[in-house]
Parts: sequence; C-alpha cells; structure tokens
Amino acid sequence: MNPSSFPLLSQFLLFVFGIYLSFPTDWFSIGFGLALALVTLLYFAFQPPWYSRNLLIGSCFLLLGVGLGKIDQQLTEKHYSQFITTKGQNNFEFILEQRLRPTAYYDRYTIQIKKCNGQRTDGHLLLTVAKDSTQKPLDYGQAWKLSGRINPIAPPLNPGQFDYKSYLNSLGIYHQLKSTTLPTPMANPSTSIFLQSKARAIAALERSILTPPTKQLLNALVLGEKTALDREEMEGFAQAGLAHLLAISGLHIGLLMLLFRFLLWPLRLLPKGDLLLSLTVISLLWGYAFFVGASPSVLRAVTLFSAIQLGHAVQRKLSTAYLVLLSMVILLFASPRLILQLGFQLSYLAVFGILFLLPIFQLNISFPPFRWFWSLTLVSLAAQIAVAPLSIYHFQQFPALFLLSNWVVLPLIGAFLYLGFGSIIWLLFLPLPQVLVKLLDSSVYQLNLFVKWVNQQEAFFSPIYTSVNFVFFCVTCCSLGFFWGITARKADGFIAIVVLHSLFFILCGRVSRKSKTVYGSLTAMEAPYWSRKNNNNFSFTPTIA
Repeated sequence: MNPSSFPLLSQFLLFVFGIYLSFPTDWFSIGFGLALALVTLLYFAFQPPWYSRNLLIGSCFLLLGVGLGKIDQQLTEKHYSQFITTKGQNNFEFILEQRLRPTAYYDRYTIQIKKCNGQRTDGHLLLTVAKDSTQKPLDYGQAWKLSGRINPIAPPLNPGQFDYKSYLNSLGIYHQLKSTTLPTPMANPSTSIFLQSKARAIAALERSILTPPTKQLLNALVLGEKTALDREEMEGFAQAGLAHLLAISGLHIGLLMLLFRFLLWPLRLLPKGDLLLSLTVISLLWGYAFFVGASPSVLRAVTLFSAIQLGHAVQRKLSTAYLVLLSMVILLFASPRLILQLGFQLSYLAVFGILFLLPIFQLNISFPPFRWFWSLTLVSLAAQIAVAPLSIYHFQQFPALFLLSNWVVLPLIGAFLYLGFGSIIWLLFLPLPQVLVKLLDSSVYQLNLFVKWVNQQEAFFSPIYTSVNFVFFCVTCCSLGFFWGITARKADGFIAIVVLHSLFFILCGRVSRKSKTVYGSLTAMEAPYWSRKNNNNFSFTPTIA
C-alpha cells in the first residue's frame, strides 16, 4: 500500500494509537504505544504528500484520539448514577440489551436503563435474577420495571484472576442489580423494532420441532445468541479452531451481502441503479447488525462491507487494508472503548493477518480445485498466525487442529447459513417442513460429532502459559518477519514466520513445564481487562474473523 495514495493513512494510525493511550494501563504498554506513535510520525514525515508537516498534523490526530478516549470515560449528566440512592431501593425502567450465560442459580442480563426513580436516564447495568423454573427468560421485545438496591461490581479476589469488574467497566457497566423476584413487564413494548423482531424470531425458533442442539446453533449463528450454547459446546468449538463460526462477523456478513445483491439485482435496471442497489444492501446489512446486537465483530464487518459497496457504486476501488483501517477509525470515533474489547482486537488482528500475510504464502496454482484448497488453507493459517500470541495469552491454548477443522467445515458452512437464514424467516409465518427439519438436525448432529472427535485428540492439546511482555515480544517478531517477507524473497518471509512461531511455542512450552502457575503471579496492572479463563464463574471464548 503506497502511503502517498492515501493521504490520511498516517492520521488514521495515530488516531488509533491515541485512543489506545487514553485508557489507563501499565507503563510498559504506554511506552510501547508512544514508541509506535513516534516511529509512525517520523516515518511519514518523509513521505508525500505531507512530509514534515505530518509532525504537526499527525500530533493533532494523536491528541484527538486521546481526547475522545478520555471524554468517552466520563459519565453523562443523564447517567443513572446521578439519580440513585445508595441507602435504599431504586426504581428502574429498562429494556433488555443482551442475555448473558446463566449460572447454576441465576439468570444474567445486561440492561439499558430508561428511567431511574422517575427521571429519564441512560446507562447500562448488570442484572442478576434468581432462576425460576416456572418463568421464561426475559423477553427482548418487552420493557420492564424493577425495584432494588444496586451494588458495585466485585473486584477479583486473587491476583491474576479474571478481572470481571474491569471487563464490565470497559463496556460502560459499573453496577449490579441483584433480585430474587422477576421484573414486572410494562404495558408499552420496547421502542426498538430490532429488539421486537429478534424476540419474535427467538420465540418462533423455540416453538419449532427442531432438536435442542439445532436450536442452540441457529440461535448463535443466525440470531447472535451465543449464550444459548452450552459452555462445554462453546469450549469444544474454540478448541477445534471453529470459534469464529459462532461470532457473527465477516463470513456471515459477506454471505448476506452476496444474497442481498442477488435478490435485489433488478434495482440495477432503474436510473442510478448501482447506487440504489448499494445503498439498499448497506441499509439491510446495518439493520441485521442491530438485529443481532451490534457486537464488535459485526460492526467491523458491516462497516467494511459498506465501504466496499460504496466503492463499487462510485466506481472507485480502494485498498482493502485501507478500508479495514477506515472501518476501525469510524468505530473507534463512535465508541472509543471498543478498543478494550478482546473480540474487537482479535477480529481486526485476524483480518490484517489475512491481508498482509496471505501474499507471503501465495503460490501460482493453475488447477482450480488445488488453487481453491490452497486459498482456504492460507486464509485459515494467516488468521491463526495473527491472533496466536493474544489468544494463547488469554486462553492458554492453541487449536492445533484448526486447519483440519476448517478444511472440513468451511466449505459447507455457507450452505448451512443460507439454510438457517431461510428457516428463521420461514418460522415467522409457517412451521418448517419435515424434510427441512431433518436436514437441519442431521447437519448439526454431524457437525457436533466432528467437533467432539477433534477434541478427543488429546495429544494435540496442552495448556500454554505466558506473560504479557512475551506477547509484545511475539507480536514484534511477527511484524519483523512480515516486513522481511515483503522486502526479500517470499521463501525468506515464509521461513521467518515459521522460525519465529516455532521459537514462540518452544519458549511457551518451557514456561509451562517450569511453572504452571506463572499466570497466577501476574500483577493486577499487568493483567488486561478481559484476562484469563481461570474463573469458574465466567468463560470467555475468542470471537474472530
């Protein structure tokens, strides 16, 4: 990518660095971020079209990122915390934002506060409700009211333990509302048509005669309800290297975009039909994004494909890497705290890995089936290489059989997703035909059998423990390997990546053999906000691609 072709490239990069530096972290990370910003400033000071003026312009964008990040951390005047009382009961009116994975005794939700003690407010709370076998979970399409005392989120009890408080704070959630009684439904429904539509789709799927595993997987793949899956099943998909399928992201949005363009192609026959088609497809993609909950992976994918659609409409083709960076800047400008979310980081790491590492391994293969197979292999390999250091640090595991899993599942997942989308729409009006029920149930059954078989290959799976400093070391080495690959021969780049990652796994293995408690000795400052999966009450699965 030629910097002179994209005059705002350096400003975008420095804006992202500024967002990163705006949030409190350890001194090592601050120094690392400042060093990257300084190197970027100096490099682009010798590049057209800005040259030395980029020192001033780039510094302004860096400060803009820092300022927006600091502003995003401030509570608004209408935040519910301005109207609560800490000594007694508070009256809340709210809508359901997301269902969280329940515990043995409680259902958990994140809720959006509409009123607090009679005052119109905003903000989010963690709601914990005692389970009641006679009552269904709260409905997305309904507004609720509840009285109770709120409490701050409890910090971790031990050093190195998952810091659930900091993780929720990064999402803008600072208090917990705990209740032994169910909230009371209000007469007026939620004002969001997306939430009402999602509630209807979930209810229609639950009423169907599909088997429970099929319902759970369709909830995750089509409706974005990953908490419908059992914890063991989630971990099974992650260990098999298929966690990216459970996150509605680039694969899902790309397939939807192709489907929408195919169904709406008659719009091209109208005056300015290409522009009208692109705008319609973009509107439908954004509607689906809010329908499934607008997670970071969905927002990233929809923003990227929206830029691609607009590029087609105005007959201007921009670099995909530039569009990915542009989507990141747009999302961080709207919500700077997204940079703290692990899903956001893994998602963009995977995409940049595919874009920048793919050319290093690319071969000229004339036979179409082999060329398709090699492309599928490269995409999976590049994405895993990019996210490996971060995912190993957080989850102490690496999906060693990820290539086998992707070879088997990815060629068929497109047909299954189209079948799932169509089935959900069908269920809104009519019961599913028996032949479609059998097809969906048998597909999910075979998929679960394959995932279970992969997880039984215990020789390929063992814990890997490392530290945050070693993660930075690995990321730096991989970056150097990439630059070596694009400036020298492709074979040199391939050897560099393989050697550096082999060294990474060897050193990680030495760490795990010498001390299996190294992760527990990390200080609270060194452990990131979303760290570690060693808390029995919480399980976090990486969502990428």
